Amino acid sequence: MGHPPQHQPAVRRPAPDRADGLGRHRGPLAGEGDARRCARWAVSPTAAVWPDLVSLTWDDTHRLIPETQTAHTEPFVSALAGTPDDVGALARLVAATSGRTLAQHGRLPGGPTPHDLVFDVPYSKIINGAFSYPGNRGARFSLPLWGAWYAGRNLATAQAEVTFHRSVLLTETAAIDDEMTFVDFVADIHGALFAELRDGSSSSQACLDPTSYAHGQLLAETLLADTRAGVVYPSVRHPGGECVACLRPSLVSNVRIGGWFSLVWSTGTMTVTSLA
Repeated sequence: MGHPPQHQPAVRRPAPDRADGLGRHRGPLAGEGDARRCARWAVSPTAAVWPDLVSLTWDDTHRLIPETQTAHTEPFVSALAGTPDDVGALARLVAATSGRTLAQHGRLPGGPTPHDLVFDVPYSKIINGAFSYPGNRGARFSLPLWGAWYAGRNLATAQAEVTFHRSVLLTETAAIDDEMTFVDFVADIHGALFAELRDGSSSSQACLDPTSYAHGQLLAETLLADTRAGVVYPSVRHPGGECVACLRPSLVSNVRIGGWFSLVWSTGTMTVTSLA
């Protein structure tokens, strides 16, 4: 498979000015109450103020995404439609309610705008989708209206993170058997002004709480407001591993497929198998 030269800047389109493109008019975040009682962190390039900000040059990071989330709209809706006319109608409905499509047209209040997203680069829809579909409660370093490109420094870390979260979901839903295919998207992350949470400080540890995202989401809100790049941090689910939560689509470059993996859940145990 041919790939463009690495680290080429993503092509971005200008967008009209927005009153609050950083989403600071959002409602309360899940678990935010306790964190809000803490002083708001002042993010500074100086090491004296937590967190320190660092430059990141990581090649070949790994992000695993369910294969069902990487399909084009037409094959997806074709399975639901009865006639060709139904395919077109369903495709238009999906586009009208798609967070990524809304963001790409500047119609996702509080979320990314066309100026923030990337276009005319390989897998731009996959990149933009990471920021436009953050989930109702966000995640560790992302918010309900602004997602992030989460990736592991290596494949083992990415697999450990996904396996953990998938196992929790299946346990909570009392699933007995399940199988899902994930696509490994390999990408390079280069940029400055990443919050450094590998320092072992108490503030960093609070953001790495295995049971709460409250402090991490408060940090993410500050980083977005201050136009920082994201967070580099120790993996919470893979001892010794490292992860990045990139908050800026344009810093995700040279995206390509590294392979496919099957996650099989049976009687409370998850098995990961390479498919290609």
